[in-house]
Amino acid sequence: MTDQDIRKEYEDNHLDKIKEMIVKQQIDPFIHIIAREKDEEKPIILHVPIPASSDMDKELFVRHGFPQLKEEIKKNNFEVIFITFTTEAWIRKLDKDKPIPENYKEIPPDEVLFISYSSADEESVKVYDIIRDEFEVNDKGELIDKTYEVEINGEMYKKVEVKLNEELSVAQSGAEGKFSNLFKQLT
Repeated sequence: MTDQDIRKEYEDNHLDKIKEMIVKQQIDPFIHIIAREKDEEKPIILHVPIPASSDMDKELFVRHGFPQLKEEIKKNNFEVIFITFTTEAWIRKLDKDKPIPENYKEIPPDEVLFISYSSADEESVKVYDIIRDEFEVNDKGELIDKTYEVEINGEMYKKVEVKLNEELSVAQSGAEGKFSNLFKQLT
Protein backbone atom coordinates (compact mmCIF):
# COMPACT_ATOMS: atom_id res chain seq x y z
CA MET A 1 0.00 0.00 0.00
CA THR A 2 1.51 3.32 -1.07
CA ASP A 3 1.61 6.41 1.13
CA GLN A 4 -0.97 8.02 -1.19
CA ASP A 5 -3.29 5.00 -0.77
CA ILE A 6 -2.89 5.23 2.99
CA ARG A 7 -3.75 8.93 2.96
CA LYS A 8 -6.81 8.38 0.73
CA GLU A 9 -8.11 5.57 2.96
CA TYR A 10 -7.47 7.68 6.06
CA GLU A 11 -9.29 10.71 4.61
CA ASP A 12 -12.28 8.62 3.57
CA ASN A 13 -12.65 6.96 6.99
CA HIS A 14 -11.53 9.92 9.10
CA LEU A 15 -14.27 12.26 7.93
CA ASP A 16 -17.01 9.76 8.82
CA LYS A 17 -15.56 9.27 12.31
CA ILE A 18 -15.20 13.03 12.83
CA LYS A 19 -18.78 13.60 11.69
CA GLU A 20 -19.93 11.07 14.29
CA MET A 21 -17.90 12.91 16.95
CA ILE A 22 -19.51 16.22 15.93
CA VAL A 23 -22.98 14.66 16.08
CA LYS A 24 -22.22 13.39 19.59
CA GLN A 25 -20.68 16.78 20.44
CA GLN A 26 -17.49 15.04 21.55
CA ILE A 27 -14.88 16.70 19.38
CA ASP A 28 -11.86 18.28 20.98
CA PRO A 29 -8.73 19.18 19.01
CA PHE A 30 -6.36 16.31 18.31
CA ILE A 31 -3.36 15.26 16.27
CA HIS A 32 -3.12 11.98 14.40
CA ILE A 33 0.31 10.67 13.53
CA ILE A 34 0.04 8.07 10.79
CA ALA A 35 3.18 5.97 10.80
CA ARG A 36 4.65 2.54 10.23
CA GLU A 37 6.30 0.59 12.97
CA LYS A 38 9.73 -0.79 12.18
CA ASP A 39 9.48 -3.78 9.81
CA GLU A 40 5.68 -3.46 9.55
CA GLU A 41 3.83 -2.68 6.33
CA LYS A 42 0.45 -1.73 7.81
CA PRO A 43 0.31 1.79 9.25
CA ILE A 44 -0.81 2.70 12.74
CA ILE A 45 -2.56 5.83 13.97
CA LEU A 46 -1.28 7.53 17.10
CA HIS A 47 -4.10 9.66 18.57
CA VAL A 48 -2.88 12.68 20.54
CA PRO A 49 -5.59 14.77 22.25
CA ILE A 50 -4.83 18.48 22.61
CA PRO A 51 -5.81 20.36 25.77
CA ALA A 52 -8.28 22.94 24.54
CA SER A 53 -9.49 24.79 27.60
CA SER A 54 -7.33 27.83 26.90
CA ASP A 55 -4.69 29.28 24.58
CA MET A 56 -2.20 28.86 27.43
CA ASP A 57 -2.92 25.10 27.56
CA LYS A 58 -2.29 24.84 23.83
CA GLU A 59 0.91 26.87 24.12
CA LEU A 60 2.17 24.66 26.96
CA PHE A 61 1.31 21.57 24.93
CA VAL A 62 3.29 22.85 21.95
CA ARG A 63 6.23 23.90 24.12
CA HIS A 64 6.41 20.74 26.25
CA GLY A 65 4.31 18.08 24.49
CA PHE A 66 5.85 18.44 21.03
CA PRO A 67 9.41 17.68 22.22
CA GLN A 68 8.12 14.61 24.08
CA LEU A 69 6.19 13.42 21.02
CA LYS A 70 9.23 13.91 18.81
CA GLU A 71 11.36 11.92 21.26
CA GLU A 72 8.81 9.06 21.37
CA ILE A 73 8.61 8.92 17.57
CA LYS A 74 12.40 8.60 17.34
CA LYS A 75 12.68 6.19 20.27
CA ASN A 76 10.11 3.82 18.72
CA ASN A 77 11.61 4.08 15.21
CA PHE A 78 8.27 5.12 13.72
CA GLU A 79 8.37 5.99 10.03
CA VAL A 80 5.93 8.91 9.91
CA ILE A 81 3.84 9.03 6.74
CA PHE A 82 1.80 12.13 7.55
CA ILE A 83 0.31 14.04 10.46
CA THR A 84 -3.08 15.67 10.81
CA PHE A 85 -4.45 18.31 13.14
CA THR A 86 -8.24 18.35 13.51
CA THR A 87 -10.40 20.87 15.33
CA GLU A 88 -13.78 22.52 15.26
CA ALA A 89 -13.59 26.28 14.85
CA TRP A 90 -15.64 29.40 14.30
CA ILE A 91 -14.83 31.62 11.35
CA ARG A 92 -16.22 34.97 10.33
CA LYS A 93 -16.53 35.71 6.61
CA LEU A 94 -17.25 39.04 5.01
CA ASP A 95 -17.87 39.86 1.35
CA LYS A 96 -14.91 41.65 -0.23
CA ASP A 97 -17.17 44.61 -1.05
CA LYS A 98 -18.29 45.16 2.56
CA PRO A 99 -16.35 47.30 5.03
CA ILE A 100 -14.87 45.61 8.07
CA PRO A 101 -16.83 46.63 11.18
CA GLU A 102 -14.97 48.07 14.16
CA ASN A 103 -16.15 45.15 16.27
CA TYR A 104 -15.45 41.94 14.37
CA LYS A 105 -18.04 40.15 16.54
CA GLU A 106 -20.72 41.93 14.52
CA ILE A 107 -19.87 39.52 11.70
CA PRO A 108 -21.93 36.33 12.25
CA PRO A 109 -19.72 33.28 12.87
CA ASP A 110 -19.89 30.02 10.93
CA GLU A 111 -18.98 26.68 12.48
CA VAL A 112 -16.34 24.73 10.56
CA LEU A 113 -14.26 21.59 10.80
CA PHE A 114 -10.56 22.29 10.17
CA ILE A 115 -8.21 19.45 9.17
CA SER A 116 -4.60 20.15 8.28
CA TYR A 117 -2.41 17.54 6.59
CA SER A 118 1.36 17.61 6.91
CA SER A 119 3.87 15.30 5.23
CA ALA A 120 7.45 15.45 4.01
CA ASP A 121 6.34 16.99 0.72
CA GLU A 122 2.92 18.56 1.34
CA GLU A 123 1.10 20.95 3.63
CA SER A 124 -2.63 21.40 3.06
CA VAL A 125 -5.80 22.35 4.88
CA LYS A 126 -9.34 21.15 4.31
CA VAL A 127 -12.13 23.22 5.78
CA TYR A 128 -15.64 21.81 6.03
CA ASP A 129 -18.75 23.83 6.81
CA ILE A 130 -20.70 22.23 9.66
CA ILE A 131 -24.41 22.36 8.93
CA ARG A 132 -26.78 21.65 11.78
CA ASP A 133 -30.29 21.37 10.34
CA GLU A 134 -32.73 21.16 13.22
CA PHE A 135 -35.96 22.13 11.42
CA GLU A 136 -37.46 21.74 7.98
CA VAL A 137 -40.77 22.47 6.32
CA ASN A 138 -42.64 19.41 5.03
CA ASP A 139 -44.77 19.31 1.88
CA LYS A 140 -47.82 20.46 3.91
CA GLY A 141 -45.99 23.60 5.00
CA GLU A 142 -45.59 22.35 8.59
CA LEU A 143 -42.42 22.98 10.58
CA ILE A 144 -40.88 19.60 11.46
CA ASP A 145 -38.35 19.25 14.30
CA LYS A 146 -35.44 17.18 12.98
CA THR A 147 -33.48 17.43 16.22
CA TYR A 148 -33.18 13.70 16.90
CA GLU A 149 -32.84 12.18 13.47
CA VAL A 150 -29.55 10.26 13.56
CA GLU A 151 -29.19 6.99 15.44
CA ILE A 152 -25.73 5.89 16.54
CA ASN A 153 -25.37 2.72 18.62
CA GLY A 154 -29.01 2.90 19.69
CA GLU A 155 -28.91 6.57 20.74
CA MET A 156 -30.58 9.45 18.92
CA TYR A 157 -28.62 12.58 18.01
CA LYS A 158 -29.07 15.84 16.15
CA LYS A 159 -28.44 15.56 12.42
CA VAL A 160 -25.20 17.20 11.26
CA GLU A 161 -23.73 17.51 7.78
CA VAL A 162 -20.22 18.52 6.78
CA LYS A 163 -19.55 20.05 3.37
CA LEU A 164 -16.12 20.77 1.92
CA ASN A 165 -15.55 24.51 1.61
CA GLU A 166 -13.33 24.60 -1.47
CA GLU A 167 -12.74 28.34 -1.16
CA LEU A 168 -11.11 27.93 2.26
CA SER A 169 -9.39 24.58 1.60
CA VAL A 170 -5.91 25.31 0.30
CA ALA A 171 -2.40 24.04 -0.09
CA GLN A 172 -0.25 25.67 2.54
CA SER A 173 3.29 26.63 1.95
CA GLY A 174 5.10 28.67 4.50
CA ALA A 175 2.06 28.85 6.81
CA GLU A 176 2.89 29.71 10.37
CA GLY A 177 1.03 28.80 13.54
CA LYS A 178 1.23 26.48 16.52
CA PHE A 179 -0.14 23.53 14.58
CA SER A 180 1.30 24.28 11.12
CA ASN A 181 4.06 22.20 9.54
CA LEU A 182 3.61 19.40 12.06
CA PHE A 183 5.66 16.95 10.02
CA LYS A 184 8.71 19.21 10.31
CA GLN A 185 8.02 19.97 13.97
CA LEU A 186 7.62 16.34 15.03
CA THR A 187 10.02 14.36 12.84
